[in-house]
Amino acid sequence: AVVSTQSTGKLITFICEVYPEKVTNLPENVVDQIILMLKVGLNNYNDDITFYIFNAVSALAIHSTANSGFQRKIGSIVKHTLLLISGQELPAGLYDTAADMVFTFICKCRGEYMSVVNEIVTQQDNSTSQECLKNAFSTLIPNTPNLSRRDKEQFSKVFENFAINVYGVCR
Repeated sequence: AVVSTQSTGKLITFICEVYPEKVTNLPENVVDQIILMLKVGLNNYNDDITFYIFNAVSALAIHSTANSGFQRKIGSIVKHTLLLISGQELPAGLYDTAADMVFTFICKCRGEYMSVVNEIVTQQDNSTSQECLKNAFSTLIPNTPNLSRRDKEQFSKVFENFAINVYGVCR
């Protein structure tokens, strides 16, 4: 039987969610393939797969605190997501899950988040876009990075405003 690419995507996100500590310790070439599959999924699959990918990245961020190389790899997915959000409207049903992923990444991988933000800002070709993005990204950094439910809910509201403000800014 032939396994569909979507089924493979679901399986990979399931493994990342259920066994994130094991995924973070896989050989680098295997991790690179998983990261690539997650990025491809963001561009090519339906909203269900995107939902699973956001949840998987959140789980991986929680378990990557001791591995800066792995943080960079999942940071590339967060960057890819932020660029997608700025270039196209995110389906309404995905805002909370995307916000949860970005919030978890900020709380657990703050240094890598700042690197991602700097990359996105410096890639802009005009100072107006750069300033707009700097201001927008500064609203996302929570005062007390805590993964509590209340803080996640507050961040979700801020994230939705962020997405509206940066829509169409990045190139």
